Amino acid sequence: MDLLMKNLFVVVNALEGVMFLLLAAYYTAKPEKSTFLISNYAYFSPEKKARYDLTGLGKHVSRVFTVIGVICLAGAGASALLSLVSHLASAVPYWISMAAWLILALKTLRVDNEKVLRKYRRD
Repeated sequence: MDLLMKNLFVVVNALEGVMFLLLAAYYTAKPEKSTFLISNYAYFSPEKKARYDLTGLGKHVSRVFTVIGVICLAGAGASALLSLVSHLASAVPYWISMAAWLILALKTLRVDNEKVLRKYRRD
C-alpha cells in the first residue's frame, strides 16, 4: 500500500492514458459513435447531420483522444522519474498533464466545434 501511495500520481496518470488510448481505438473502429462529443451536433436535424462526414469527425475525435492519452502517459513517466526525488515533486507533472489534456479536450471538442464541423462538411 505504501508503494501505491508513493506512486499514486504515476498510477492515476497511466490509467488515464490507457483509458484515452482505448477510447481512441474504439472511436477509430466506430467513428459514428463519437459525434455526441461534438457540441450541438446531437441537436441537428437529420438533414443537417447528413451534410457532415461522420467518419472524418470520428477520426478527428480519435486523434484528439490519442494525443490526450500520450500526454497522460508522458505525465506518468515524468511523475515516475520525479517520484525518485520526492513524492511532492511527482505531483507537478501530474497536474501539468491534467491541465494540458483538459484544456486540449475542451478547446478541441467544445469551443472550436464550428471550426471542426466546417472542416468535415460534405457540401
